[in-house]
Amino acid sequence: MIKIPFAKTLFWLSVMAILAVSITPTTASKAISDLDKLAHFFAFLFLSFLLWSAYKLHRPFITSVLLLSAFGLSIELLQHFVPNRIFSLLDFAADIGGVVVGAFLYKLLGSKQAAA
Repeated sequence: MIKIPFAKTLFWLSVMAILAVSITPTTASKAISDLDKLAHFFAFLFLSFLLWSAYKLHRPFITSVLLLSAFGLSIELLQHFVPNRIFSLLDFAADIGGVVVGAFLYKLLGSKQAAA
């Protein structure tokens, strides 16, 4: 797994980068916007993995899903006010899917590492 200080730094840099990209006006074409759901999924999978690596959470699965879902919802709400951006429940669903899969992957990799 990732060292905790590095994971914390990477987590917060990733949060800031995702927020910056998400609230920047866009002129993306339809072809690019179709890949948007995958980008949401993998960005939040990565954030979930980093959150689990960086912090020892009380009830980690529930806490990570709630925290990162709140972040994803906040982004979607902010996008309502950004030119050429819209609130999307499908983007939000992709965020949550990434968080859940990231948490499961972290647990799976952690249990395999502990067994080795």
